[in-house]
Amino acid sequence: AISPHLLVDAFTDRRYHRQRDDCMDWMDQGIALKTACKALSLAPLCAALAMTLTFVVSPGQALLAAALPAACLWALKELPADCMGRDYREPGAWAIRVLAVAAIAWAVQTPEKPCILPVCALVSMALNSLRVPLGLPLGSFIPYSACFTFGLAMHLDKDAVLEAAGASPVQLATWRLWPCVAAVFSAVFFSLALAWWSFCWVRGNHGRIQDSMGPTLSVGRIILYSIVNGIGEEFEFRMLIFGGMLACPLQDNSVQILWIALILVLQAAYFALLHCHGGFPSGA
Repeated sequence: AISPHLLVDAFTDRRYHRQRDDCMDWMDQGIALKTACKALSLAPLCAALAMTLTFVVSPGQALLAAALPAACLWALKELPADCMGRDYREPGAWAIRVLAVAAIAWAVQTPEKPCILPVCALVSMALNSLRVPLGLPLGSFIPYSACFTFGLAMHLDKDAVLEAAGASPVQLATWRLWPCVAAVFSAVFFSLALAWWSFCWVRGNHGRIQDSMGPTLSVGRIILYSIVNGIGEEFEFRMLIFGGMLACPLQDNSVQILWIALILVLQAAYFALLHCHGGFPSGA
């Protein structure tokens, strides 16, 4: 025979779990509503910034530049967030996606040939905000979304994309020495700075990235990851994002220096926050 106490306990336990599930569903709905309101308030701010920038650059470039502050928010507050595996539908991520849809709509409906590279760069950021490319094999090292969108841009307007990326035949034939010297100096200087940070500042304690990657690393893998990751980051952040914001001529050449300074700061901030909050080189 089954004890009545066991029946009461089983009923109480089922009721507790049902109430807990109902509570969590209610919390999910409340969080979704709250973050939707935040996204609706953030996206118009980015759209207003983009409308202001259209007096200087093309709409595609303006939308890409306006999306970078939202991308910084996503990298700083939303990308690392993981509460029991729940998707909080972050406002920064949704702002990026809304701006990407607006950029696609502009590219489709514009009568003349659009400046396609910034649109593809923004689509790449929107795909990354879904975290799907990060879940693919070596997703932290291989920029799948950037490769896909850059290939699409090459298919649609190869000459303009190569020129914006600094890889057109004319640019390669007329290369100058000082950019190469600056690149080599930067590589040596920042490699030494990172080595000093690793050995002297954090003394080998690199945070959670060390726990996840440290056991799998060997000398060969370190060299391979360094090459693949370095090329991928230059490809995604310099050729695609930075190149996209330089792809079209400015409507007012008098603000060219200010525009270059602005986009340098925006893409560098996004790049830095992705690394710093991801554990390297912050040591968090």
